[in-house]
Amino acid sequence: MCLFLLRLSRYSSAIHCRRYFYHGYVTVDAGNAEGVVEVARFFHIKWLIDIARHYLACHLCWENYSLVLHLADQYVLGDVRSAVLSYVGNAFMQMSSRPKFLRLQFEALHDLLADDWFIAATEWEILRSVLRWLQHDPAERSVHRVPLLQLIRFPLLELSELDILGSDVTEIDELVELIAEARHYHSIPSQRCLYPSSHTAARGSLPYLVLYSGMDNSNVVEYRPLVADPSADIIREEVNTEFLVTALEFAVVAVFGDCLFVAGGYSQKHWCSSAAFYCYSPHRRCWTELSVMHDPRVSHALCSADTFGLYAVAGINHLVDELGFDREVYLDTVELYDPRDNLWHDAPRLPFAVFNAGVAFCGDRLYVTGGISDNPELTVPVPHVQSCRPTDDGWTILSDMQHERHSHSVISLNDKLYVFGGLTADPDDTMGFVNQLETEVYDPAADQWTSLLPVPADFGRILSLSVTVGEQIILLSSFGKEYFSLREFDEETGSITEGQPCGSFIHKVAVYEASFPSRKLQELISSPA
Repeated sequence: MCLFLLRLSRYSSAIHCRRYFYHGYVTVDAGNAEGVVEVARFFHIKWLIDIARHYLACHLCWENYSLVLHLADQYVLGDVRSAVLSYVGNAFMQMSSRPKFLRLQFEALHDLLADDWFIAATEWEILRSVLRWLQHDPAERSVHRVPLLQLIRFPLLELSELDILGSDVTEIDELVELIAEARHYHSIPSQRCLYPSSHTAARGSLPYLVLYSGMDNSNVVEYRPLVADPSADIIREEVNTEFLVTALEFAVVAVFGDCLFVAGGYSQKHWCSSAAFYCYSPHRRCWTELSVMHDPRVSHALCSADTFGLYAVAGINHLVDELGFDREVYLDTVELYDPRDNLWHDAPRLPFAVFNAGVAFCGDRLYVTGGISDNPELTVPVPHVQSCRPTDDGWTILSDMQHERHSHSVISLNDKLYVFGGLTADPDDTMGFVNQLETEVYDPAADQWTSLLPVPADFGRILSLSVTVGEQIILLSSFGKEYFSLREFDEETGSITEGQPCGSFIHKVAVYEASFPSRKLQELISSPA
């Protein structure tokens, strides 16, 4: 504990206290904490208020959590409770093995577990610490056993940890259903995405805009928080993906439930199209290899389909034939992955083979737009649009887009489809492509396309990597592979905002929840005064 020496008993008058506070040094302890806080607040001495808040949040909280909350409220010290719980959560592993943890008041431990605070420990370590706290004074604390153990997130335990739970846990009536739920959660890994809940989420999870960048197997994952200023608290992690069969850079991704799914791309060994399929759980921070697709694919689309599963759409099967020659087979196949049985199911074939198409799921229908076909009778790229329901045995041909495009972005929002960017044929080069600047919106009820404001040419190319955050559409634009920017689409004006630079070599964008230590702990502890 930091010591700031003070002898309050030597000074009987407020004048002496004031002189001393401005020129001396202070010790804050359990015996004088309230007096220090009172005088510091009375004389508006900010540095001393900061010291008092720090002492309350990081030291006295272990001895008397109730007194901390009382003093914070009585002397208007701000949100000390958040500072306490954030500090205890971040210091959990360091402190849980120390005697002071065993002296923690029930209310503090309960609030930490009941509220969604980040805790720097596995759920197994949290459970063991709670049991140790209960066993420290069983006579007094037995009444707290059920309320605390009900707050354990049993699905976050490993299956092997569930198997070794003692009878002091498994035979508690109030926990039987929770433990059974956890076992069901683990029974079929592919089903975990179907049960996003507070029990299965990592503690302290927040929504992030997640950017994957890099080449080969060296990737950087950048987390941009969506609950505050997106320019603040950006978290970056280096991830090596050489354990994947497929090269992540060329695979496609989609979020379903609370998991990120990765499909296809190029095989790392042979650089042929891959049928590999993976699931990444941000809450468990682990990868699971799932059933492979029926067809190896690259330049395809992966689309979340509400509660139905995920669609893999068209693309190219790049392979090497028996004679050793490279071949590219354009695909018209579509398959639907059902996490309930961890199987891919064939959907109706498209009217024509295509790759680099844009897809979206809207109003219980899968929409496939644009792309490049090997049909010589079709334009390159195509403007065509078709839709299909999961229960249909064929495709419905819809009105063409007003502009041909491929490698574009399609977003479903408020029962409409918004189409941005991509590439279109270069009028000066029959073999080349240029940025498609036109933006359009489709109304499924009227089967009608409407043009919106075009993208300014100096925005660069609007890529297929786009996401929605609530009612907001976030787009990714680039000039080559080294200059990327995030942009927002304003539905009211139909325009795209100026961009925010976000790095280079970005190849994936997603939105999901993840959990990280607090990086604003010092701000919480510091006084708002």
